[in-house]
Amino acid sequence: MEHFDADPKNPDDVFVNVGVGEDLSIKELAELIGEVVGYKGKIKWDSSMPDGTPQKLLAPQKARDKTDRCCV
Repeated sequence: MEHFDADPKNPDDVFVNVGVGEDLSIKELAELIGEVVGYKGKIKWDSSMPDGTPQKLLAPQKARDKTDRCCV
């Protein structure tokens, strides 16, 4: 997508973040992606850096409401 202009008069004209309703840490997500793509190397962590957002749980309810489909 190159460009998106949401229409403030249309509440349905928005991006919707979806997830599966389960929270994963960055480490868990990186390890999961590594498994899925078959990565065999090591993941190095820099403990001097912040560890990211404490929690960002995304749920499928908005997508389900808008599409009448379950995304899980």
